[in-house]
Parts: sequence; structure tokens; C-alpha cells
Amino acid sequence: MEKEKKSRREALGLIGKAGVIMGAAPYFFVSLNIIPERETDYKSESSGRQKYRTKDIKEKAVVSGSGSQLTVKVSGKPGRHYFVAVAGSDIRENYGAYPNSEGIINSRGLGSKVIDLKILSNSRIYIKIVTGETDKFDSQLAETEPFIVNLKGGTIAAFEGVVSRPILEHKGSMISVASTAAVCSINKIK
Repeated sequence: MEKEKKSRREALGLIGKAGVIMGAAPYFFVSLNIIPERETDYKSESSGRQKYRTKDIKEKAVVSGSGSQLTVKVSGKPGRHYFVAVAGSDIRENYGAYPNSEGIINSRGLGSKVIDLKILSNSRIYIKIVTGETDKFDSQLAETEPFIVNLKGGTIAAFEGVVSRPILEHKGSMISVASTAAVCSINKIK
């Protein structure tokens, strides 16, 4: 028997296919950096100071989902607040806080929240994690890049990838384009 070298993407695809064949529920995992909100007023001295402060914040979100639950883990500066923002389209004004998704990063620099998506039933949603200095989210805002999830009957049916790195179907398996983060996806397999 000849040994074949498989890429990480191919291996994840095979694991996904085996899980679907064995009756496992769709599951995904994505790790994203949280990026400071873009400043619109560069001439203002106060916005310059805020830009300098938010530039030093190193935050990361790890999101996984299976069934109707989404698990969000945020790491960063202790005391920062976060929430999960959801929208039907990737338009900034459409994003709103998902009910009961707010949390605070603890003294060890970690925050975790489990969110139930059952109330959304059948839809395609864009999700991102937003952090801020206070619970009013009025200063030092930062956010992840949005990722896309399809829901059917309140459960996760498919993970479509991050907006800039969508998941493509290629020769019957799922691959991620230019993946710089660990992304594992199980979508409908033909």
C-alpha cells in the first residue's frame, strides 16, 4: 500500500465526510482576530488618541457550533466587554446584539458564552464578535470579520466560511480559500 500525503484541508474534509456518514451533526470551528474599529475622523486629536489605544489591544475569538448552539470564547484584556452581533446581510447598520450574548473578559483574559440559535429557525445569518471598553460599547470598539452560517429549523445546517474566505466546493469536498485561521466545516456533501 502506498502512502499518500494529504493536506490539512483534505484531512479535515475526510473527517467531515466520515462524521456525516456516521450520523454526526454538522460542526464548525473558526478562530478570528478581533480588529479595532476603523476610525472615520482622522483629523480629530481625540480620535487619534483612541486609535493609538485600540491599536495595542490584542484580542481573539474562537467560535464553534453544532446543533443549535454556538460557543464563543474571547481572549483579551481583562474587564473588556463583548457580545455576538447578528445580521441578515453584511451591512454594518443591520448588525444587532443577539439576546443574552453579552459577556465580560475575566481576570485571566478569557470570556466564554454559549448561545442558543433556536429562535432564528430558517435563515442565512452573518455573525461577528464585538468588544468594547464598557458595557455601553461607546469607546474602543473592536470586531471580528463576519462569518456566515445557514440555519434550518433552528439548528446549524451549514457553515459558509468567513466573508473574505468563503468555503468552496471542489471535487466533492469542502475547502477554505486562503485560510489563515483554523476552519473546519461540514456542509451538505453530495
